[in-house]
Amino acid sequence: AEAPLAPELRNEPAGVRRWAAEFEALRNRSDAFLEAKGERPTIGLIPVGPLSRHNIRTGFTTNLLASGGIAVSNPGEVVPGTPEFEAAAATDIVVICGTDQEYAATGESVVEKLREAGVKQILLAGAPTSFENAQHSPDGYLTMKIDAASTLSTLLDGLGA
Repeated sequence: AEAPLAPELRNEPAGVRRWAAEFEALRNRSDAFLEAKGERPTIGLIPVGPLSRHNIRTGFTTNLLASGGIAVSNPGEVVPGTPEFEAAAATDIVVICGTDQEYAATGESVVEKLREAGVKQILLAGAPTSFENAQHSPDGYLTMKIDAASTLSTLLDGLGA
């Protein structure tokens, strides 16, 4: 990737705000992490249910995280208790991706298994409706209503970038 232009070389009119500036700053943090560690900050996806059902939310999550310079590890559909699930749960931050119906059926047990595996932060792609009054619920939710730049910055902080 091309190196960003040094701030002192930029000529930006006073009072003008570029919409992409926050996201460029996030990607610059990711680039610095890549330079220091040899890999991008990465979040694991926990796709539940078949591809035809989880693909919408895995795609949304992948694109949202990429806009902030965060890579994803997508193992494909995983089932708690399998070696694939354990490998997918090996990252500090994960995002569960599936349908509302899948969340209602298995979401709470997936969250419980992820906590048992030692995952530090569990997010859910979608609204919290499936987890109302749940004993085991995610730490946060990724939806189209979030402040994306702020959320991505917080995630980069959690990943050490």
